[in-house]
Amino acid sequence: MLDDSFLDTIKILLEIAALIFLPIIVWLLKTVITHNKQLTILEEKVNAEINRRLDVMERKIDSFDNKIELKIDRLESNLNSKIDIMTSVVTSLAKSVSTSDEKEK
Repeated sequence: MLDDSFLDTIKILLEIAALIFLPIIVWLLKTVITHNKQLTILEEKVNAEINRRLDVMERKIDSFDNKIELKIDRLESNLNSKIDIMTSVVTSLAKSVSTSDEKEK
C-alpha cells in the first residue's frame, strides 16, 4: 500500500515539525503558567484591598449607628422631660381650677 520511503518522509517531516513546534508550545505553556501566578497574586491583592475597604465602611456604619442611637436616646430623654413638665403644668392647672371651683361654692 504505502511505500516505506513515503512513510520515512512523513516521519522525518513530523520530527522536523516537532523540533520547531515543541519549543514554541513549551514557551506558551511557561508563559501561561507565569501569567496565571501573576493573576493569582493580583487577585489576592485586590481581595485584600476590598476587605480593607469593607472593614473601613463597616466601622463608619457602626459609628453612624452609635451616633443615631445616642441622638435617639437624647430625644427620648428630652421628650420625657417635656412630658413631665407638661404633666406637672396640667396637674397644677387642674388643681388650681379645682380649688377655684371649691372656693366659688
